[in-house]
Order: sequence, then C-alpha cells, then structure tokens
Amino acid sequence: MSFLSNVWNWAKGNSIVSSLAKTAALGFMLNQVTKQMYKNNDAGKEPDRGNRVTVKANTNNNIPVIYGEAYVGGVITDAQMTNNNRTMWFCVTLSETTGNLLSSNFATESQFDVDEVYWNSMRVGFKADGNTVNNLTDEDGNVNSNVNGLIKMYFFRKGSQTPWNFSSETTTSSQYAYNLMPNWTATDLMTNLAFVLVRVDYSSQNDVRSLGELKFKVRNSMTKPGDVMYDYMNNSRYGAGIPDSEIYIQ
Repeated sequence: MSFLSNVWNWAKGNSIVSSLAKTAALGFMLNQVTKQMYKNNDAGKEPDRGNRVTVKANTNNNIPVIYGEAYVGGVITDAQMTNNNRTMWFCVTLSETTGNLLSSNFATESQFDVDEVYWNSMRVGFKADGNTVNNLTDEDGNVNSNVNGLIKMYFFRKGSQTPWNFSSETTTSSQYAYNLMPNWTATDLMTNLAFVLVRVDYSSQNDVRSLGELKFKVRNSMTKPGDVMYDYMNNSRYGAGIPDSEIYIQ
C-alpha cells in the first residue's frame, strides 16, 4: 500500500488532526501533478494558465475636445471579451467631435483624422485592408512582426455609423461600429464622438497579452482661433453653452 493510501486511511475520522492530514495529502498529490505537468512541458517552463485582463470602470473619466493636432491615449469606454476568453475588444474614445467652421459661415463641418498610431511607443504599420496590424517599428527602425494579424483597429470619426480610414491608409472598413463590437446594438451610436475599436487576439507565444500603451496622433480641421473660440463658447455639450445672441461676431 502506498504512503498516500496509508495517510488517507488513517485520516478517515472527523477530528482536526485528520482534517489537517487530509489537506496535507491533497497538497502532496497536487504538487506531484504539477511537477508532472512541468516535466511534460516541451520548454520545461510552467504551463500557460491563460491571461487575466482587468479593466476598471471609472465614471469620472472625461472625454477631451481636440482642436488642431494632438497626441492622445484615449479613454477606454467599453471592453468585451469573446472567443473563449482569447479575444478582447476595446472601445477607445479619442475626442468629442466639434461643430461647423465659423470661418466658412458654418457651411463646412470640422473633420477628424488619425495620422499615426503607436503601440508601446512603436509605430503601427497596417496591412492592405487598413485595419489589421502588420508590424510595429521602433524609433531605431527595428521592425517587430510578432503582432502580425493579432491586432485590428477600426476608426470612427463621428459616431458608430461613420467609419473612416486612418489617414496613412487607403482603405477602410464600411461596417458600423455596433456590427463589430460584441454586445453592441443599433442603439449604441456613440453620437458626436471620434473613437477607435481595437481587437486584440491573445497570444502568449507572440507576447500579445493585453492592450498595449496606445497613442494616436489626432488631427481636427478646426484650427483657426476664431473657429475654436466660437465653437467652445457656443457648444452646450462640452463648452460654455453661450447662446448665439450673446456672442458678438465682427
């Protein structure tokens, strides 16, 4: 009879001593199983137990208003896990969208574009579809292709029904955001917001384990001081909400 069998038979009672003995025996067995798993691992390393992703909700986060050009990390406003916990979707909101240009007598809408994208300080290169990440390039010109096909980004510049391409890309997705983001419906319009949907397929082999540190170079066509001042003074959503009748325009 094995050592474990002897311990188990001796510890059949309900006393504190027998409970401790059972716990010790179970711990010993689990330790042996774990050692065998290590032994069977081709690399001799601890087996991958998956990836834990935690996104803390913060209702006090503010969405910025971008005029001209700015580098922003964005605000995570939603996150969804799919594909048996191996795919994460993030909604990264970049900016409130601004109004029409005063300098055009309000005939021209201000437009948002994303000129550059950085992942962990490395510039993102896209495949021909304009959404799938092909590689990352650091400041010394070294190219990392481990992320190839594992990350996708979809840019929307004025709500869920306005897909747009990154300015460095010639093609874009024509799908609405709520047809891409899991658990969104046609009521998730993200009205008057510029945002990016980011899909990350987890891969420990390629060291893609979480949402990297993102940085977007965002460009708003509203750049003239008069346009900016009027927009901010007049807008009732993110500005001062001053009525037209109280703003003197010369």
